[in-house]
Amino acid sequence: MFQKKYNGTSFRVKRPINDLNSKPVLKKKYAGLNLRAIKDLFSGTPRKSRLRVEKPKFFTIFSSIFSVFKKDSSKKVVTEKPSIIKTVKREPSKEKKAMVMTSGVDNHEAADNDEKKHDKSVIKRTSVSRRPLFRLPSIKFILPRFSFFRFPSFGGSSPRASSTGGSSFGIGGSIFFIVWSFIRKYYAWIIVCFSVLIITGSIFFVSYLKEEYKNVEALTGFQPNVVTRIYDRNGLLISELFTQKRDLVDYEAIPQNLIDAFIALEDNDFYQHYGVNPKGIIRAFFINIASGRVRQGGSTITQQLAKILLTDRERKLTRKIKEACIAIMIEFTYDKRKILEIYLNQIFLGHGAYGVEAASQLYFSKSVSELNLAECALLATLPSAPNRYSPIRHTKRSMGLHKVALARMVDLGFITVQQAEEAYLSFWPEYQLFINELSPSYNTWSLRVDEAPWVTEYVRRYIVDKFGEDAVYKEGLEIYTTFDLKKQLLAQQLMQERLREQTETSSKLLFTDDDFFTENFASELSFISLLFDANPISRRGSFENKKFNDHMGQEITDCLEIINYFSGHAGLAGFIDFYRETSGTDRFLLPVEGALVSINQQTGEIEAMVGGSRFSSMNQLNRVVQSYRQPGSSVKPLLYAAAVESRQFTAATAVLDAPIMYLDGDGKTWSPENYEGSYSGEVRLRRALAKSINVISVRIAETIGIGTVMDYYAKLFGMDKESADKRINRNLSIALGTVEVTPLEMARSYAVMANGGKAVIPYGIRYIKNREGTVIENREEEVKKELEELTKKKKIQLIEPATASIMISMMKTVVEAGTGVSANPGRPAAGKTGTTNNWRDAWFVGFTPELTTSIWIGYDSLGMSLGRGQTGGNVAAPLWGAYMRGALGNYPVKDFPHYAELEHAIIARESGLRPGSGCTDVMEEIFIPGTVPTEIDTMCGSYSSGRELLSREPEDDITASHKVMIDREIGSTAPEESSIADIGLDLLD
Repeated sequence: MFQKKYNGTSFRVKRPINDLNSKPVLKKKYAGLNLRAIKDLFSGTPRKSRLRVEKPKFFTIFSSIFSVFKKDSSKKVVTEKPSIIKTVKREPSKEKKAMVMTSGVDNHEAADNDEKKHDKSVIKRTSVSRRPLFRLPSIKFILPRFSFFRFPSFGGSSPRASSTGGSSFGIGGSIFFIVWSFIRKYYAWIIVCFSVLIITGSIFFVSYLKEEYKNVEALTGFQPNVVTRIYDRNGLLISELFTQKRDLVDYEAIPQNLIDAFIALEDNDFYQHYGVNPKGIIRAFFINIASGRVRQGGSTITQQLAKILLTDRERKLTRKIKEACIAIMIEFTYDKRKILEIYLNQIFLGHGAYGVEAASQLYFSKSVSELNLAECALLATLPSAPNRYSPIRHTKRSMGLHKVALARMVDLGFITVQQAEEAYLSFWPEYQLFINELSPSYNTWSLRVDEAPWVTEYVRRYIVDKFGEDAVYKEGLEIYTTFDLKKQLLAQQLMQERLREQTETSSKLLFTDDDFFTENFASELSFISLLFDANPISRRGSFENKKFNDHMGQEITDCLEIINYFSGHAGLAGFIDFYRETSGTDRFLLPVEGALVSINQQTGEIEAMVGGSRFSSMNQLNRVVQSYRQPGSSVKPLLYAAAVESRQFTAATAVLDAPIMYLDGDGKTWSPENYEGSYSGEVRLRRALAKSINVISVRIAETIGIGTVMDYYAKLFGMDKESADKRINRNLSIALGTVEVTPLEMARSYAVMANGGKAVIPYGIRYIKNREGTVIENREEEVKKELEELTKKKKIQLIEPATASIMISMMKTVVEAGTGVSANPGRPAAGKTGTTNNWRDAWFVGFTPELTTSIWIGYDSLGMSLGRGQTGGNVAAPLWGAYMRGALGNYPVKDFPHYAELEHAIIARESGLRPGSGCTDVMEEIFIPGTVPTEIDTMCGSYSSGRELLSREPEDDITASHKVMIDREIGSTAPEESSIADIGLDLLD
């Protein structure tokens, strides 16, 4: 024993053998590798020895068995053992003895020389190099003459009986002689019958395996299940889809050491047999009998390939026979290289890895072409029992079999003893450190690339709908998308951070405003206090609020439901509904969700998509395309575009912002309100959009007509007539965003305006290739053809270029000085905030000259609120600004293009009219040619009481008494209840 160091670690090993040929290799032990034990285990013979000599043939063994029954006679058999070759000394025949007697010494010497030549020929014949399997030697079977019994005459004399002295024999001998005599008498007929039987059986067997032979022929184009990969627009890998992790490699890319290792452990005679190895079957049979268990299999590599690909896995004799026949077919159809290539790409090697390439990536984090000797030998230990000999789960057991693999390679002459020692000792110290850091559940899914799960799911759904699931998981498609991985990763990171913060914020906003509850639910709280002796909420602080919430949720709410059932108290019912909608328990269980999508408005390419918070088995709803929400005020730019294009309004048109009430045919009323109930008098459209004034939007919709608004919404959202009829209600509340849209549809509508009014067709997949590299779908070309077709039909322009330019200018004001200031990315940008009733949905949709992005944030549950004051400007706009700054960080700053020639004119800032001679408060505005106002503002500079009221900015409020007076006058004549009172009553922002 001696000490050997590797990387500072000492190992006790036996002294190696430097010369492999100095002594018989099977008597040597090195580094714990006992070759004699390996020989006993596998009954193998050193390759170099097998090249020199041949083991005794089967018929020699049978001859030895027959010789046991012979009596001692003058013809004794003497066996010598110069090696494993048996030679036979024979006495001179009687004829040769006679020659010696008559011819003297010379003849005697000649007879001896002839005998020696005969002996040499015997030795030469038995030591010939290995012959091809199934080429049987020509053997002349002669019935041995047994001297311990006599053959009876059976009614006559028998020359065989007389020659042996005519002694009698038992019943067994008689039967044997009768059978043998029958065979000799009808020898020709027996041969004919036997031939017919073989031919008939062959025909039957060929017809039985006819389909299997077709399958064997089909292996030429065999295509195993391989991985589908999704790439971004720059060719970067986004994700992989598979059921079996397999990467195909050519035979030339597989190291020779790996091939030798598999042959050493799985099929020593792979290059000599024709699919089935009788020697291996018999050897395995005797080893398993001696071991008392299944210790070794007799299947060849070709048989294993047949079992994997063309037979079932049931343990049946018929399956084994069929497997053997298919293996022979494979051998006669393909060469050894092709068989090995298919086998090494198909075989299962544990932990979800199929094929040597996937296994190499799993176990060693490198390509199969980069494997060293030790790694090749370790992979070869896995096919027989991948889980039992996994180096990750059963390291010690794997180390033991690893020794066996290297020893077998030495035994077969593939490597030397020194190479085996160095490979084993240099490999395990570092590899043990690697596998110690791995989880026991480590598998191919642990290595699966999925940089953007929301994109992966979006693409997967598209491919499944188009080509089916087999195409996704088995065909090895290469899918090239429009997504930009850099923007996608940024969007995912920012969205998760923002949703986590908003979840914490929203969960803390429940029942924290005592004034709000005192003002809105004072009578209900007093009722609860009287019934249940509960202390009224009079103290501020989160602890008191938590106590109240706990008490309400655990003891009071259910009781209130029962009381409400019997009493029908309207105020109580409203309180219970409000409490359940904003329940703190639901808020803690359900996280705030969101959606983000970015579109290149010039091409329609989707560059980023986030469908929610963290993607998981419980959260796979892609809210970008599957969630329909009300957009709130973010829909107003579409309404304003319809107004500007109608020529009835311009950016300078002033509209009265004051309370208004509408009556329907049944006498029901609807009174839209602004955020926080404030009104500002006459306000120009540019300023009204910047401050998101609800009443002005309703007045615009009323003026241009509800039908016009619906048509504009449908064409900008890209809806067909059926979807538009279902999701766009025919009432004035659609001016405030009471339609159902997805974030992707919102992004599309804004992208149309950013693209100068031209149609935009969003798409996420450019083209798809199959495993042969053929393009099977080119969505990029299809979109181009669709746009060309729209151009030919003159339907490409959805809104006028001049309208688009004016809307871009007006939405820039929203970002620069309106509700979207927190979204300002530090470069030219346009957009609009949106918030729905009770702060349920928060939106910001906008664009720069390069990119259009839509963001929605809210709870999946439609009744849950983000909390008081959680508007689009506070929740979604900051996220939009942060994302656009990062996504466009490397883009040069540029302004929006001019899609049409516009007129510039000076107007009075307050009225939007042409200023009079004494007006000093003026500004410049843009107009579609022919729409510049001609009316002169004669009141500019004067301050009457009425004019002062109308000139207030949107952030200012008109007198509260004015609002109360209007409400009182209208309410005195209105019915007690309204069927439309809940429609868009107070959509916010």
